[in-house]
Amino acid sequence: MEIFYHRLTPDVLLQRLREAPIAYLPLGTLEYHGPHLPLGSDMLQPLGLYADLARKIGGVVLPPMSMGPDETATIDGTVFFGMDFEFLTEHEKPRQLPGSAYYIDETVFLRYADDMVKQLGRAGVKIVVGHGHGPSTDYFRKQEKTWASRYGIRTLTMQDIVAEKELGFMIDHAGANETSIMLATDPDLVRMQNLPTDPRQWPTGIMGADPRINASAEMGRRIIEANLRAMEGLLGEELRRL
Repeated sequence: MEIFYHRLTPDVLLQRLREAPIAYLPLGTLEYHGPHLPLGSDMLQPLGLYADLARKIGGVVLPPMSMGPDETATIDGTVFFGMDFEFLTEHEKPRQLPGSAYYIDETVFLRYADDMVKQLGRAGVKIVVGHGHGPSTDYFRKQEKTWASRYGIRTLTMQDIVAEKELGFMIDHAGANETSIMLATDPDLVRMQNLPTDPRQWPTGIMGADPRINASAEMGRRIIEANLRAMEGLLGEELRRL
């Protein structure tokens, strides 16, 4: 079953949207996720889960976004983004993290997302699910009422849909949660050996529980399964309301 929007012919797209008018949007970035995870982790995690959802519930998966908003800081004349300066240890200084190439101003991001939602509505989509990069997901969530009134489209994220906090989807930054998800979905892309072996040395660019101690493919599968169940129930209710 083909579920990726850009791979469908128009007749197949329309048939899938008649059955379930849902589009899944991975809000990804090209961002440093520790020394052990791929730079596209923010898009790979929702992409895999959305593919499972589309096969179970219906709908189509959109190409991931690679740009997203984030916090900025100008220090000694140099502009830093997100994890360049956030969550530093006492021994770290702001620095450009290798591979991060994703920042887009929030106004540009919102305009882009607004136009995308509008265009998807013209194509026949009634529900858009967006999740991924933290700030992108936050901005997407804040627009739910605006897009509902402006375009008549229901937009959802996966924030807070699972009761067990530890089973939330992408709730840290390259820590045990995201590392576990990647170990469950794309283990060949994870390089745990790149992490410092000294437990007293905190890895660069990581926020959350220590992945060296707490991450596992089994935990990743638990996270994914919990969120799949929750989204199946939520989307089933939304489809019945249409």
